[in-house]
Amino acid sequence: MLNRLVHLLPEVTQFLEERNKGDLKAAISDEAFQCRLALLADMFSHLNELNRKLQGADSDIIGHRDKVNAFVSKLELWRGKFETGRSATAFPTLARITDCWWRQRRSQERSHHPPQQAAGRVSALFSGLQKQQPNDGVHEGSLQLSS
Repeated sequence: MLNRLVHLLPEVTQFLEERNKGDLKAAISDEAFQCRLALLADMFSHLNELNRKLQGADSDIIGHRDKVNAFVSKLELWRGKFETGRSATAFPTLARITDCWWRQRRSQERSHHPPQQAAGRVSALFSGLQKQQPNDGVHEGSLQLSS
């Protein structure tokens, strides 16, 4: 749903302009808002993919843990890519929006590159997921009790 909204931003902007909603149009046209929206759309795509992998008749707790750990590892990799400005492969919606900005604003400094600013948001998600994971010793102990 968020990806659709990002792809329809020009139409949404035009609609808001026709309805005399200048304040909403200005908010949606803001580059920082569009960057956050694109990042959110890409992150929800990744989370939806993880959710699909965790479902199914063949799923078990060990497989779930491996998939969540793999996702957390991906977050760490993505955070590093954000910090170096190379996030295009994992975040295509964000990359598409920022590429348009770079074409329009070639004089903009590299330090203001939106993906680098998004690294903090990915880091926060990464930290939150690490806090949610169970302690290895407790988890292994409960697996030993059930075997």
